[in-house]
Amino acid sequence: MGVKFRRQLHRVVEFSASCGRLPSIGRPASAEERRLGMWLHRQRRRHRDRIAAAAEAALLARALGSDWARTPGLGAGRRGSAGEAAGDTARGWPALDGRGAGPGGQSGGWQDAN
Repeated sequence: MGVKFRRQLHRVVEFSASCGRLPSIGRPASAEERRLGMWLHRQRRRHRDRIAAAAEAALLARALGSDWARTPGLGAGRRGSAGEAAGDTARGWPALDGRGAGPGGQSGGWQDAN
């Protein structure tokens, strides 16, 4: 996992901590919020399309909570919803519980994860 990925994730975590929500790509978002929102959108798409590394998905879940992959505004039964969680583990993706625990139920600080 690259330095650029971790740097962007850190920025999203800081935004979330200061604003109490994940960044948006819609208006009236600032230019910086839209940049962060687009990065998060790309991570969701990579996860949905099974392109993202399992370690990246686990790190996002630890840092942002298990709902990070859910696209805002989509209901249950759509891709990226909690309804696909069982299918994810069958495909070798890490199981994510409500605490954001990663593979094998490990939890802890997202910054410490490899």
